[in-house]
Amino acid sequence: MGVAPYLPIVVESESLYGWCSYVHQITCNTSSAKTSLSLFGSAHGMRQFDIPPRIAQLAKLMEHSPSVHSLVQDHTVARAYLPFASLAVQKETIDAAEHCAPFWRRAALQISRSRFIEHPLRLCTACVESDCKVHGRPLWHVDHQLPGACGCLIHKRALRVAPAPSKRWLTPDDAVSISQPIDCSLQLGLACAAVSRAAGQQVVIDTQNLVRAACSRLMEMGVLHSTKRVEHRRLVDWFTSSPVGRLCTAQRTGLAAIADGSWIAGHLWRHHRTNAARWIVLWSALGWETWSEAESSFVAACQGRPVFGGKQRPLWDSLEDRGIRAPQQVQVAFAVCNSYAEAMDHLGCTRADISRWLKKDEQLRLEWKQRLVQLRVQDILDRIHLGNPTEAPHTALADHDFRWLKLKRPDLYAQTGMASTSQSSLF
Repeated sequence: MGVAPYLPIVVESESLYGWCSYVHQITCNTSSAKTSLSLFGSAHGMRQFDIPPRIAQLAKLMEHSPSVHSLVQDHTVARAYLPFASLAVQKETIDAAEHCAPFWRRAALQISRSRFIEHPLRLCTACVESDCKVHGRPLWHVDHQLPGACGCLIHKRALRVAPAPSKRWLTPDDAVSISQPIDCSLQLGLACAAVSRAAGQQVVIDTQNLVRAACSRLMEMGVLHSTKRVEHRRLVDWFTSSPVGRLCTAQRTGLAAIADGSWIAGHLWRHHRTNAARWIVLWSALGWETWSEAESSFVAACQGRPVFGGKQRPLWDSLEDRGIRAPQQVQVAFAVCNSYAEAMDHLGCTRADISRWLKKDEQLRLEWKQRLVQLRVQDILDRIHLGNPTEAPHTALADHDFRWLKLKRPDLYAQTGMASTSQSSLF
């Protein structure tokens, strides 16, 4: 007797790989290849990036014969990848899946046909306990397997990662003992998970508007000044030093291939590529204050709407504040730095970049100028007071100090006595 009469129902949020693992468990097969042969008609139809190659064969065995499109969209990681392609390409991909064409899942994931891509399994221990109470068995949730997802949006906690098995089906309860927590902050993990979930909820993503929104956000952060004559090395340095860049280099996250950041220029303006995993990681790295802000801004950009971040959209454009302020990190740098050299070292930029920020942000330039004048005056007063009290005040100062006082603070210049001792009267 075949395995078809004993197949369970697929839960709404369950990954197809998790469902196959449960079937392998209840059939008590000692060989994963045997279970694969009964489900897909091929002994080599085991897990491949969470998308079985002969998924059409599996759809015929399942109860009520679900469509291939529903299986791919609702129960595989292709949910987050397909929206980055046009509707025509999505239809071609699903048609290829229905006919069991080779490499169709590679096309769905927009990856190389020959290079191995690491895809570890991620789980939430709270979800494992909850699923056992509600469904009677633990589930591999699709949202946890999406590219870049490092947090559970249900229980607001970081996920655990287990090494991906190559030739066997693995259930979540078996994977708990061999899993390890992902080394990242909870805020960052939830932001990545929210962006990946938002990508999976779109029908078609407006990639051009996504590029414009990403460039605009990078200019707000101070990483870019414009999209012309961009130094790609600056993008690489910014990404590798960001928390998301460090997350990509963590062990067993499956993101080591994109940790260097050299691909960012190709996605923004060089080749206009649309790889889903890279877009999700890039958007999560744009310094959002909360994970909900990262999700809402990504949805707005995907749908072709302007991105306002956490700000309220103005009712009338004519009343919108047109003043351009420097990024927050730049304002903080000018609040603690006392020279161009210190600001350049603090921000890791050139003198021309600092000049651009001061030219655009008049308020910042005025505040920095006033603070530097106050510091210079205080330094001069300290030197006068700490000098020899028997000598004249002007003897404790250098000639360039007097020139500066005469230009900037003539009232203080007159109090030093320099005019009466060094300058002779005209008549």
